[in-house]
Amino acid sequence: MSTFMPGRPTTVTVPLITGLIRLHGHLHAAPDHALRRVLQEFCDDLSRPASEGPGIRATLSGPHAPTDPARVHALLTLPGETVHLNFQNPPLAVSGTLDSRPLDDTDASTELLTVVQRMVQRRVTGADTDPVAALHTLLLDLSALLGQAAGPPDTEEDLAALILSAYTNWSLRSAQPRPPPAPQPPGTHAAEESAGNRASRPAGPGTSVTQRRLLALGGELARQLSRATTAAHTDLQDRLQRSEAQHRLIVESLNDGVLMISRSGRIQTLSGRAAELLGVPADLDALDFQRLPWEILTADGRVLTGDIIQHGLNGIQPGPVSLILIALRRPSGDVWLQVSQRGVTGLDGQPAALLTLADVTGTRALQVQLDFHAQHDTVTGLPNRAQFISLTSHLSPAPARTMTALRLMDGGPVRSLYGDAAFEEYLLALSQRLAALMPAGTLLGRVSANTLAFAPAPAQDPAPTPPGSRDLLRVLTQPLPLSFAEVHPHLSAGERLWSDGAASSQALADAEAAARSAAQSGLNRALIIDQSRARQHTEQLRLGQRLRRDLQRGRLSVHYQPVVDLRTGELRSAEALARWTDEERGPVPPAEFIPLALELNLMPALTRLVLLRAYRVARTTSDLLGRNFRVALNLSAAELHSEDFRERVSRFMTHHPQAAHYLELEVTEQALIHDLPGVSHTLGVLQAQGLSVALDDFGTGYSSLAVLQQLPVNKLKIDRSFVQGLEHDARQRLITTAVVNLARQLNITVVAEGVETARQLQRLREMNCDQVQGYLISRPVSTRQWLEQVHGWTAVPAGPNALLPPRR
Repeated sequence: MSTFMPGRPTTVTVPLITGLIRLHGHLHAAPDHALRRVLQEFCDDLSRPASEGPGIRATLSGPHAPTDPARVHALLTLPGETVHLNFQNPPLAVSGTLDSRPLDDTDASTELLTVVQRMVQRRVTGADTDPVAALHTLLLDLSALLGQAAGPPDTEEDLAALILSAYTNWSLRSAQPRPPPAPQPPGTHAAEESAGNRASRPAGPGTSVTQRRLLALGGELARQLSRATTAAHTDLQDRLQRSEAQHRLIVESLNDGVLMISRSGRIQTLSGRAAELLGVPADLDALDFQRLPWEILTADGRVLTGDIIQHGLNGIQPGPVSLILIALRRPSGDVWLQVSQRGVTGLDGQPAALLTLADVTGTRALQVQLDFHAQHDTVTGLPNRAQFISLTSHLSPAPARTMTALRLMDGGPVRSLYGDAAFEEYLLALSQRLAALMPAGTLLGRVSANTLAFAPAPAQDPAPTPPGSRDLLRVLTQPLPLSFAEVHPHLSAGERLWSDGAASSQALADAEAAARSAAQSGLNRALIIDQSRARQHTEQLRLGQRLRRDLQRGRLSVHYQPVVDLRTGELRSAEALARWTDEERGPVPPAEFIPLALELNLMPALTRLVLLRAYRVARTTSDLLGRNFRVALNLSAAELHSEDFRERVSRFMTHHPQAAHYLELEVTEQALIHDLPGVSHTLGVLQAQGLSVALDDFGTGYSSLAVLQQLPVNKLKIDRSFVQGLEHDARQRLITTAVVNLARQLNITVVAEGVETARQLQRLREMNCDQVQGYLISRPVSTRQWLEQVHGWTAVPAGPNALLPPRR
């Protein structure tokens, strides 16, 4: 574009005005959230390199004003944020005055930014309701900026003259009045006359050539501005339509449904997938979410009524996403939906809920199946232990309430003979027979591999009373025909009277303990325990827990009872005896805690503890006496017959290579009853490793004297029951004498246990018994007391009168 007047560059003016017109159109059509993007595009357009002229640099910055004094800027307040529009390289080069004051480039640029600021303010406040009137307002602002104030233009010539005269600081309107319009051809409406025709018609007899050229150029500029505004508006509408179509395509392509609900429950928008999941037509008008044709359930089975839904909608607030699980009870089956809810502003400008619906019906079915398998036995389908305890915990106390455990005694043989599948068939058939005998409402469960349990619900008249344990066993133990054989079930039952408020887990444990006790009495036995016996069992369980804890912490002690030579009075060996002092009960007799340790499988740990401490005391005693000294410890039959006993003893001696020379193992006759060859082999292996072996409590079992020929023993200990009768029973003396003589002939050392009187000691001396042990010599003493006694024995000469340790 050429220069209109000398010294008045216009290369920037037309692109700037065109950009402002385009900005006006975009601001009028764009939603609130797109205003910043519209302004940014305006800045980008003005900042592109110009083909001629100095060019404009426009930027959009944050809420803080720029500090560069070379810039001019305008503060723009947008919905939710504040930004600054900055200009570098003044976009207008003007001279003259504005409001009676001189103008410079910075003033003109500042006024231009004020125009933009007003335009944005009118858009944000809603003042731009009519785009044509708003455009006129913009042009008036530009006219004032460029130095010519005027009223609203009547024609495009007037508009062009207004802009151009203001730009050139020269007013055509003041120089020459506007001539009257030329007459129009017949049939031509004034509104149909084009802007081009009006721009090209003569300007009047008083208009100079330059003025006519300016008017024609102004008309062309006005048409360009009009086309630019229309193009910008059309472009924005096309963008919005394409964006809407793209977003609609994305939403409809999702596997999840999307819908928006107002606080009143009306569905404002609904995607096709959401309509499919809800089971309603997608084009249904005025659909109310509270009046869906299906019943809505929560995850725990509660029905969501209209009031509940309305209460939830009333609480909608913008915030984080919340997740809920609901089910639609449709005729084709329940549809489970995971609903993601977020508070948004609805189409009516009011708070609404944006919901995303995900179909989780398959996942829900799989979860239900997994939960069932996690809570039920896979063979019988009955609740497992945890689920059975949970279900029975909800039973209310009643006078006749019971808890019963049925222990399957022949499960192991059936599995060994016929296999796992046969055992499962047997267990299933037995559980089905049990279920058929129980009244309705009885809770059954498989609480362990070989134990079934049941707890009848409180009887409701005229509901039948469940059969008692003994009657139940008579029916359950009838022959059971199976595919592989006919089985005669072997069971034991424990019934716990459960009229008190004991926990279901405790009642079940009591019933299982009663079933184990009944099994020890024989097959197909039932034991019924009341609350008192249940409390005893509970105390026994707690005692076992404390025994386990104290054993793990090494709080059990070992006492030692000496064994002396009957002829010389020398200290020959000692027996190690475990002792336990419970923190609640005090000293607990070995006759009570040893069986408890056997029941709880604590004997391996107890044996190791006694082995280690006996070994240490034996070495210390040997050093004090100046000769080899052994300490003996008792082995139970269960320990001797356990599969890993020999391995555990060998491992101990590997860690303590000298232990075989200081230890002696005592076994009872009871350990020989079930497997004499096996026990003989084990003892022989241990004896070959250097350990001494003693047969304890001889005479109390069922073994004959001939057993001594098969056992590799170094020592025979006569039971105290024989020693007690030596004073008054001649027959007892004859038997004891025979045992002593036989042992001497077999080169086995004989020890008499339980010597308590001098008369018994004299009788044993007359029988040529080798060694004696008992209260007459010394009671079992602690480690400290034992070492004091050893010092006493070493301080006096040995001899017949030195059996008792000297008092210190």
